[in-house]
Amino acid sequence: MTAEVSDDPVARNSGGVQSLDRAFAILEAMADAGGVIGLSQLAEKADLPLATIHRLVRTLVNLGYVRQEDSREYSLGPQLMRLSDTASKRVGVWTRPAMNAAVAELGESVNLAILDADEIVYVAQVQPSTNFMRMFTEVGFRTAPHATAVGKAILADYPDEEVVAGSGC
Repeated sequence: MTAEVSDDPVARNSGGVQSLDRAFAILEAMADAGGVIGLSQLAEKADLPLATIHRLVRTLVNLGYVRQEDSREYSLGPQLMRLSDTASKRVGVWTRPAMNAAVAELGESVNLAILDADEIVYVAQVQPSTNFMRMFTEVGFRTAPHATAVGKAILADYPDEEVVAGSGC
């Protein structure tokens, strides 16, 4: 028996806490909008009533995960950076031994990246200490998959139809 997956943020919830599901749908909608968005647009994108959006956003503002701009729009807040920084450091801890071994063997930079929707995100990096040629990509940098070697390597495992559909070609 297979579970049906839905794009609806409320329908994704399967036995969890609906308000958390909705709060993360709001944060994701804000991120998709470039980090700044008005309440009505947010209600439309998150497919939630305006009153619900208002209550949840007010809570997220009080916690520092969202902030209200002078324009009365809302943006992702600084508290998210603390979470991101901590998560990023943990990824580095988990992957550092294997990355260090690869750098020792190859003498080249090692970058760990993931495909996040339609972007490559660098999540960890180790540089050799003896190499004068260095890559200046930073952890957290996002780019189109076709614009970087690691993105092309990741896309190589995907069916051609998915690569073309996701590239906007």
